[in-house]
Amino acid sequence: MHRLIRLAVLFATLTSALWAQQPGAVLTLADCIRLANGVPSAVSLARQEREIAGHEQTIARAGLLPRAQINSGFTYNSPTGDNRSNFSFVALNGVREYVALGSLIQELDISGRLRADLERARAVDQAAGVSVSLAQRDLRRAVTNAYYKLLLTRRLARVIEDALGESASFEKRARLLFEGGEAARADLIKAAAQTAFQRQSLKSAQSQAGIANQELASFWTSGAAPELNIEDVLENTPSAVEPAPANAPANAPAPFLRRLEFNWMDAQRRVFEAEAKRSRAALFPQASVVFEYGIDSTALRARDRGYMAGINLTVPVFD
Repeated sequence: MHRLIRLAVLFATLTSALWAQQPGAVLTLADCIRLANGVPSAVSLARQEREIAGHEQTIARAGLLPRAQINSGFTYNSPTGDNRSNFSFVALNGVREYVALGSLIQELDISGRLRADLERARAVDQAAGVSVSLAQRDLRRAVTNAYYKLLLTRRLARVIEDALGESASFEKRARLLFEGGEAARADLIKAAAQTAFQRQSLKSAQSQAGIANQELASFWTSGAAPELNIEDVLENTPSAVEPAPANAPANAPAPFLRRLEFNWMDAQRRVFEAEAKRSRAALFPQASVVFEYGIDSTALRARDRGYMAGINLTVPVFD
């Protein structure tokens, strides 16, 4: 399933990149943000962290459920030299021991450790979800800044280019007047200096526009990008800002308290509280119920099968 999702994202990214490289394609701000979201970035890393946090939550829930396992083995215990029927190691049951047991273990969460693990996993998952939203917001803000920076640098270059044209025209008129004896050499020198200054400013502005173009394209490509054809939204009339609702509840939180950073801090606080509960749980008794069925005998005989049920209680006394 995850492979299919990755293939779909890769296909969408390639399609968007090819579409963006078409000569007649005009990129809007939404298109640039979509292209930036389609390639590996801090957003994709945050999404992977969210996926990992989801698996940790599954593991924490599994700790509350019984564990089933099958234990099998064979042990050979060498007999003593004076009596072949006696075995050397007292801890074993005979010369040969066969084990084939099915076990069911249920841990009793009397200390609260398992519940603390689940609370921590849920808080980590929530913090990872907020981190994804933060990464997406930061990426949108960075792409938007680069988008408008490119528009402004291009417009500045056009303004300087128009000024250069005016300066060159004025210099031409001053030169004609000087050649006709109607203007001083100082006027001609000032006009030429102004033209040279505007020409130098135009080169600098064009360089800044090229850098801004590459900065915007770097969000979805790693190579040298051609000149992007983006929509000039500065020509559009800005929309009116909607006023805040007048009937807001009196106990509503302040707008700045609804920032994602505060949500992330609340989730981190719950993570630390759950870790503190888990640490305190180590000071309390731990209990589990065990049920086993099968063979644990000196011979493989079906009549030797049986079952065992018990309760394990561990009480920490001194650490």
